[in-house]
Amino acid sequence: MAKWAHYFKQLNDNALSIFRDPSVLGQTQSVESAFQSEWDSKSALAPAITCLIDTELSKGFETSLSSLESCSAGWRYKGVPVFVFAAKVPEIANKQRRDSFYYQVHLKPCCNALSGVDRTVWVANRVQAAEPWQHQRAFEVCHHCLVMTGYQNYRSLSSAEQSELRADFDFARYVKWHATEYFPDVEYGYWMPGEKLKFFAVGGNETVEKCNHCRWPLPKNSPGLVRDASLFDLNGPTCICCLDGTAKVAIMSEAVLLHAYAQRYWEWRRAYIEEQGLGMIASQTIKFSWSQLSYHFPRKWQPLITVLKQFEPADIYCLAEKGYALLAWPRLRRAIVLSDKDKVGFPGGWEVWTYEEVLENL
Repeated sequence: MAKWAHYFKQLNDNALSIFRDPSVLGQTQSVESAFQSEWDSKSALAPAITCLIDTELSKGFETSLSSLESCSAGWRYKGVPVFVFAAKVPEIANKQRRDSFYYQVHLKPCCNALSGVDRTVWVANRVQAAEPWQHQRAFEVCHHCLVMTGYQNYRSLSSAEQSELRADFDFARYVKWHATEYFPDVEYGYWMPGEKLKFFAVGGNETVEKCNHCRWPLPKNSPGLVRDASLFDLNGPTCICCLDGTAKVAIMSEAVLLHAYAQRYWEWRRAYIEEQGLGMIASQTIKFSWSQLSYHFPRKWQPLITVLKQFEPADIYCLAEKGYALLAWPRLRRAIVLSDKDKVGFPGGWEVWTYEEVLENL
């Protein structure tokens, strides 16, 4: 266990760190008319125009809702995740309510006022883009948007915790939470505000290697290994679990990511049993604390793990007859799985919930 302690601490620091981009942005300006026609023409200038879009979305510019496309997580502009703000709603007669709406950052169409395609709004993908207005009044992330998306278990937080989350909101963290919704066709990708979408490759190692950061030994040609993780400011061969622990937006299938975490957990468990010299019977009945188990789940699962710490520790990544549970309490005959299709195979009398169902009912 001792040789894992250092790597557990590093993983924990990554999982709990709160990150913000320290870049200082300039004054916002409307650039919609500057590059709209060039983008649509698909000319030889397309790469340069793409860079212009990435740069200007970091600052913010004015456009109409008709220029945006919507996914389950929120809006995209030319395929780039964005939020909207400074929406003018003259149909609201009450000035106080009208002004309040103007100074809200909206992550998705949360009301009828944001369903009209001709409405003019500002779009950006860094919350700092709203700062030029803050000498008049500060912008605040919309409470209803956060409730609708379930971001970081927002619904179950206290009023004080909700206020803290809104005050410390970072759009890159939000996109990381919903990465596969914003980029449904990307298998392994990287994105950050102000930067172009990039891709990275996994697997391909010809020998057994260890992750350079958590020291997880990966089997030959493992899809859990990234040989070049420089996009994420990491050196050497890196497992996708450690990519998930960084502040960068790593786009990966949640099922693939959970499978990698499960493999790493069972390798860690085997090493722990070996170090402790536990016999077969003892190893079958061993229980780990929530503090230990939390290391073996993605960042997106941490809010749920935090809530579950009030209950007895679960068995993780295990079978109950033919049912595969991400978390299970055999004594209580309860389990948590990823999706509805994973509910099959459990013994009669078991209560099985998906991750989303648990969060919705907390």
